[in-house]
Amino acid sequence: MTQNAYSVFSKRGSNTDISSLNELPASSRIAVLRGDFRQEIIKKAGYWAVPKNSWKSAVLALESGRADYLFFSDGGMDIVCDDLGDKCNSITKLFTYQKATTYLAVSKKGTTPELVEKLIEASIAFKQSNQYKHLTERWLADYATRTSLSLTEDEGVIVFGQTEY
Repeated sequence: MTQNAYSVFSKRGSNTDISSLNELPASSRIAVLRGDFRQEIIKKAGYWAVPKNSWKSAVLALESGRADYLFFSDGGMDIVCDDLGDKCNSITKLFTYQKATTYLAVSKKGTTPELVEKLIEASIAFKQSNQYKHLTERWLADYATRTSLSLTEDEGVIVFGQTEY
C-alpha cells in the first residue's frame, strides 16, 4: 500500500493562513497538469486552472508568477524539485487537499469470509514481523539512494512525502 497527499503549494511568504481550497482568493490562478483530475476540481471550485503539459512546467508557472498556486502531490513535488533544484526554494506547501491511499486487493470468485479473515490475519502478522521491518528498511534505504523523494513507512503503508498526523 502507498499513500500520497494531494496538496496546494504557493510561493513562500504569500497568504499562509489558508487551509482549504474554498479559502483561496476568487481570482486565483492554479497550475495543474493538462487533463489531470485536479484540473476538473479547480474548474468546479470556480478557479482559473492554468493547465500545463508537464508537472515541471506547472511548478515553473508557480515559481515564475504565471500562477498563484500549484495543485500537485507531495511525492511528485519531491521528484520534480529533484530536477529543478534551487527554483523550488521559493515554493512551500500551503495545505493538504486530500490523502490518497492505494491498496492492493486480491479477490477470487467465491472467496469465503473465512479465507478473507485468514488473509487479513496473515497480513497483520507479517507487518509485525522482523522480516517485514528488514525488507521495508532495505527498500526505503535503496530508494533513498536513487531520488530525494521523501518516503516513510507508517503502519504498513509507504507514505510519499512526510507522514502527517
